[in-house]
Amino acid sequence: MKSKVVIVIMFVLLGIAMISYTISIIRNYGKTENPTPPAAQAAEYALNSAAMQLYVPFKG
Repeated sequence: MKSKVVIVIMFVLLGIAMISYTISIIRNYGKTENPTPPAAQAAEYALNSAAMQLYVPFKG
């Protein structure tokens, strides 16, 4: 039961990270100086770490 709650929380965080990543891409669309803003990089890092945290428990 507890593991289901953790998985749900992870997917919620993943969704928030994806939304913020998409918003930052839309905001910076057309600006060629810095195509990946720090906010998008942070969101991408959050996506990757959340995906890893989801993946690791099921690997073993």
